[in-house]
Amino acid sequence: VRGQAVATFGVADGIRGEAASSSGRGVYGVNTATTGLAYGVYGLSSSTGGGAGVVGKAPEYGVIGEALGTVDFSRGVWGYASATAGQTCGIYGESGSTGGRGVYGRASATTGTTYGGRFESASTSGTGMYGHASAGSGPTYGGSFTSASTSGTGVFGYASTTTGYTCGVYGLSASADGMGICGLASATSGYTYGGWFESSSGQGRGVYGHASAGSGPTYGVYGESDSTSGRGVEGVANATRGTTCGVYGLTYSCYGNGVEGVASADSGSTAGVRGLSLSPIGFGVLGNATSTLGPAAGVYGISYSTSGYGVYSSGNFAASGTKSCVVKTSQGPTLMYCQESPENWFEDFGEGQLVNGRAHIELDPVFLETVTVDADHPMQVFLQPYDEQCVGLAAKRGMTGFDVANPLDPSASGGFGYRVVAKRKGFEEKRLDVCEAARTDSYLYPELRERELQELEAARSRVEQERAWTEEAREERAASEPQR
Repeated sequence: VRGQAVATFGVADGIRGEAASSSGRGVYGVNTATTGLAYGVYGLSSSTGGGAGVVGKAPEYGVIGEALGTVDFSRGVWGYASATAGQTCGIYGESGSTGGRGVYGRASATTGTTYGGRFESASTSGTGMYGHASAGSGPTYGGSFTSASTSGTGVFGYASTTTGYTCGVYGLSASADGMGICGLASATSGYTYGGWFESSSGQGRGVYGHASAGSGPTYGVYGESDSTSGRGVEGVANATRGTTCGVYGLTYSCYGNGVEGVASADSGSTAGVRGLSLSPIGFGVLGNATSTLGPAAGVYGISYSTSGYGVYSSGNFAASGTKSCVVKTSQGPTLMYCQESPENWFEDFGEGQLVNGRAHIELDPVFLETVTVDADHPMQVFLQPYDEQCVGLAAKRGMTGFDVANPLDPSASGGFGYRVVAKRKGFEEKRLDVCEAARTDSYLYPELRERELQELEAARSRVEQERAWTEEAREERAASEPQR
């Protein structure tokens, strides 16, 4: 059948078919060929001003397409824009309803790897799916995805190539107050995650964030959780070996911070940064200042409180170098070094007065709460005479103090000083313990330094490579962005 409408304007019909049946067809086309590019109905329009090859209008379904074949990529509806230039559309859907959908795809099967909508691009600078919300205001979404499954994923991005600077999900915001990617866990309880990132690579990063702006309070990664036990950002590196990072922070600024954590609550036992290691030889927090020059610090802590601590150790504290107090002098900040002992001692100092050859010293009761004094652990007393009549003093030790006498002159009177040393309570048997944690300390074992330097050089090289990749990717994306 061939129909032709010769009118150059108005509503003219080349072929018109009608059916009054509730299950009838106005026009019905059947192609019985079982092979080849066959069409049941084929529509063609030569108009460049909005013409349509086929138009369907109905109160419910404008056009219904159904694929009965079971072969891969059977198509209920197939749209093809054959032009090689211009902003053409294989399928274009539009809805004028305030709650409508321009295109709606639904995979009703309850099993299998199905897709409500699947989109592909074969172009080297193309986009598999591109969503654009053109409204200039309001909480609009370029793309909105939801999953009702208890183990589902609202958005799943997968870059299947095994090489190159690929992205499973790439987010970009041109707003001065925008976010490239915003992850929000709105539940107010439970182990929720504003963003969850993993890396299975032996040298990968669970999270890598880069804020390319040269100024302003920008964020490479910003995560937020309203849950009382949630995490704004959690990074997990699942690899069981290699230099992996759950979260990796990097700054090139001479005043910058690789990672900065802020606990904004003004009360409670909060932590700006918390590190945890489950390994028997691990480190909760490891700070490494790799420079071999200058007053570099692996870990630097500051407290502005007069009763606070720049660094506080809950448990043992050890250092393979010196332990010092810094005091202000006319020569500048000056180090005062700690005395060390093979055993764990506490000591107290004081003065006494000898009267008629005798004196009794009762120790501070608070000091006695910190030490053990008994028959197996007697206190050690050292006496220093301040007057000539006190030369030759002797001490008789007790459990809470000691008696002082001058056997050479029973009638002597005068002043003396004393130093009392006793074993710290709970650490009475400690003596020259081996520090297993220091087996890998390159300060003690310089032969390990070479390996450490190699690892640091490899890390530095990796950082520079990543910096080059980031710059290259930024240039490529900047070049392709105007085309979008």
